[in-house]
Amino acid sequence: MTINPHLCIGTAQFGLDYGVTNKKGLIEQKIVRKILKRAIAKGINILDTAQNYGSSEYVIGNNIPFNSHFKIITKLSPQNQDKWDKSTFNKWEDEIKKSMNLLKIDQLEGLLVHKASDLLRSDSKYLINWLFSLKERGLVNKLGLSIYNDDQIMKLPLDGFQLIQLPLSIYDQTLLQNGTLQFLKELGFTIYARSVFLQGLILQEADLWPSFLSKEFINHHHKVCKFTKNNNVSLLDLSLHFLINCNYLDAVVVGLTSVSELDSIQSSWEKSISQKLNLSQNFNQFAWKNPKDTDPRAWNKL
Repeated sequence: MTINPHLCIGTAQFGLDYGVTNKKGLIEQKIVRKILKRAIAKGINILDTAQNYGSSEYVIGNNIPFNSHFKIITKLSPQNQDKWDKSTFNKWEDEIKKSMNLLKIDQLEGLLVHKASDLLRSDSKYLINWLFSLKERGLVNKLGLSIYNDDQIMKLPLDGFQLIQLPLSIYDQTLLQNGTLQFLKELGFTIYARSVFLQGLILQEADLWPSFLSKEFINHHHKVCKFTKNNNVSLLDLSLHFLINCNYLDAVVVGLTSVSELDSIQSSWEKSISQKLNLSQNFNQFAWKNPKDTDPRAWNKL
């Protein structure tokens, strides 16, 4: 059975100068307002943000269209205190209240633990109990976590969590190919894919790629660019077609910096949903196995 995921707007660029291909820097609030208004017009009503995305939460709350009913997911900042105890509840309460006040909402669609290893500390019971209390009080609809690899999945206490965000793209297919996505879906998780364009790299021609990526990866991208031209599709079409046909995703998080980018993504998305793209379903040929190329945390940008 085919599951058609939803589009979700990633908002890191709303509050940070974020993304290796982002030449515009921090997006002006008037542009954010236009993006959010267009999103609603196109039926896109999910936003993904985080407490440590700079001013993103404030910008969203300050520019969200009246009565637009966006479902908003935010992430709890990594917790670096040496010791947690009952008194730490007050700090977390202050942080979540600040987020909800900035976003101008009464309930979060989701709250994710941004640093999954926070759930592996010896005193993690304090954080977990506090998170569960948010759901019990109706402040959060779904609790979740953000992960990077399957090693984290096997170690984490997953009971009581419903939402998970993970990296997946036409090049980084690791969590699909090793069965992690199927495993999580069988557990009943709502799954959001992020890093779907590798900060925009996948959508650029190979000649524009930065030198910190391996020559082998750049050559691979050259071949994929040639494939898209021979098949009369765009890199955007190919990327989204892969995600839509994954069958395990509930939503795909896309970062963007303008209304025109949103229009392009929506147009390509609709083409793929309606199966108007004449593309092979053999996506394995596009996968790249070297995480040093596909994990932005490993990029040496100097």
